[in-house]
Amino acid sequence: MMESFVVLIGSVARKDYSVGSDIDICRINSDVTINRQTDWPDGPINYIDYDTETFQHLYNIGSLFIYHILTEGILIEGNIDSWEKLILNFSLTGNFSNEIVKILDLNEIFKKTEIFGNHYLSLFSNLFTNVKNFSIFYLARNGIYLFNKEKAIKYTFGEYYYDLIFDAYNYFERGVINKKWNYSCKKIAIEVTNYYLSKMEALYKC
Repeated sequence: MMESFVVLIGSVARKDYSVGSDIDICRINSDVTINRQTDWPDGPINYIDYDTETFQHLYNIGSLFIYHILTEGILIEGNIDSWEKLILNFSLTGNFSNEIVKILDLNEIFKKTEIFGNHYLSLFSNLFTNVKNFSIFYLARNGIYLFNKEKAIKYTFGEYYYDLIFDAYNYFERGVINKKWNYSCKKIAIEVTNYYLSKMEALYKC
């Protein structure tokens, strides 16, 4: 069985977090609870858990997320020599086509704005997640490894209504209420959706 490791990842590990950012912690063969540090943001602590088999599989196929953990993560618990050996021996895949195609398949949902009724908060929130995932994998396909959500999206798509979909995500997923936007405007919902979906299709074909 693989050794146990606990790794701080995401914006807190990169030190580009905001006041309400989540604290993301990856636990490999571990179920320890980590105490909040005084210099961490106020957001919730999220655990991403892997057993030996799952982690080893993702490691062996060169998963981009494992690359993220190994390159940006900060080891909290575990043998540092064993961890550094994992980093040294890891080989990132160069093929992200399957992941990108799965993301594009989800776009079919966003084309059906009528299923969201007259309120598009959940549409914008889920669109943000899809746009974020596409950006990270698309950039990786081009040899750019960027895991900061905002930077990855703006690098790929520009700033077009970024604040709208990001605020909707925070509102819908995390309960951070923001009344800046009209989430019931069908015209804006169609414009924003068409922009991101058409750009994803065009970028994928490049």
